[in-house]
Amino acid sequence: MWNHNYTIYSISVVFFVLYLFCIPFISIPWVDEIGTADTSINVLNDGIWMSNVWKYSYNPLHAFLLILWLYIFGITHLSVCGFGAFIALISSIALTYALRKRKIINDDIQGILFIVLFWLGWNMITIVPSGRIDTLSMLFVILVIDSFTTDDASSPNTKYCFISSFLLILTNVYAIPLLLIFILFYFFNNQDKKRLLFKRLKCIICASIFAFLLICLFYIRVHQFVGYINTFFSFNATVNPSSKISLLSRIFNAYKEDYFSIILLVVTAIISLFIVKEKLSLKQFLFVVLIPVFMVISGRYTVFYSWLFYIPCIILFIYYSGNRVSRRINTLFICIFITIGFSRMIFLMNSHKDDRILADKISGFVDTNMELFDNSENVLFINELCYYPLQKRDCKLWYHFQRLDDELTPNQKFHEFIMLHFTDSRKRETIWNLYTTLQDDISYYPSNGMMFCTSYDEMNTSNDFFKSHGYSSKVVQTNGPIYILEFLKE
Repeated sequence: MWNHNYTIYSISVVFFVLYLFCIPFISIPWVDEIGTADTSINVLNDGIWMSNVWKYSYNPLHAFLLILWLYIFGITHLSVCGFGAFIALISSIALTYALRKRKIINDDIQGILFIVLFWLGWNMITIVPSGRIDTLSMLFVILVIDSFTTDDASSPNTKYCFISSFLLILTNVYAIPLLLIFILFYFFNNQDKKRLLFKRLKCIICASIFAFLLICLFYIRVHQFVGYINTFFSFNATVNPSSKISLLSRIFNAYKEDYFSIILLVVTAIISLFIVKEKLSLKQFLFVVLIPVFMVISGRYTVFYSWLFYIPCIILFIYYSGNRVSRRINTLFICIFITIGFSRMIFLMNSHKDDRILADKISGFVDTNMELFDNSENVLFINELCYYPLQKRDCKLWYHFQRLDDELTPNQKFHEFIMLHFTDSRKRETIWNLYTTLQDDISYYPSNGMMFCTSYDEMNTSNDFFKSHGYSSKVVQTNGPIYILEFLKE
């Protein structure tokens, strides 16, 4: 029987290995990747939970798991992005198992079709090797929905619901609005399970509160609580909708970002109406179609959140095509989607050729000029391609635009706030002591160091930046497109 056949899981493993091979060619280090990884890398290198590359403090589970992963596989672009691919592998297996359990996937052709769509979706090829936290959020959303919609009312399933919800909040909260809407949708369509669903909803709420309190305690422990709260309320996508662009424009852009899912929905509708001759469930169809609208209204919707829309589209497609369309047609679909997916990969490989050449030059320059960097306490960089080669050297790395655009550190800004709003010296001292207990901004505005530039324009931009901030700077070494500036506070 197919239930005892692990062919589908094996194909997922093959795609995972394929991604590991392709990551150096289809992706390059970029700001979100190095920002997400920097804290984990600093814990490994220096034992300190901090980042001079990234000024945001996120829910910490991804960073904890990444520490273990990098400890085993080393600090490289491949290992950081490979972690996301590994979590995607677990997600694909978990989702396949859940769909088999619900009889949505019933044979090997359906399973292969699902796996091909999962790994080779247009935006999934961007999301999986991005180095961000999205695949971990995907995994726990899958587990929460699986636990919530299971008919089993036993104690182990309640624990499963609690643990998966707890881990989701420890990872990220941007999927919470959609998760809540799904729970409401499922609740109103399953009134006969009201008592069981209420029990699970209470379980999810308790787990979420417990996880949030634990995160707060952790950031108090590492003296970064104020930074975390500031990130949570001022940057978090679910509570900070953009006011610069109209709501209608943001909704239109959300659909435009994920046109592959729209095409998949249209194909599903055509299959349902003209091939299967069975009407789509209007409620389900509208729920899936409106997911980008839900996300835009609750905050923002980027290409990296598009899996929230894409995966339900896959499930609808599999349900209406796989269960009712002939194996020959489904095999044709597999061939089409494999062709589209690999075409996308080849396009990305070609688009990053120049970046890979520059990355090799940067790595070679760093390896042949080790003393230059080891003798400098602070090294600044603009191009993210510099990050991993410079990690090999004994210096503190600063991402130019993330940390040094503001002349004042958070500590200095808060000190100015206290001096402006409080006149009593005792109150000032009490408030300052409380602040420094919760937030120890151990980064500072460096008074000297080197700037690693990878083009003539970068060098000019950096020189202008230093002059405007009261520094002197000079070029101390060049090699092809690489310029090294030495800077000093005058």
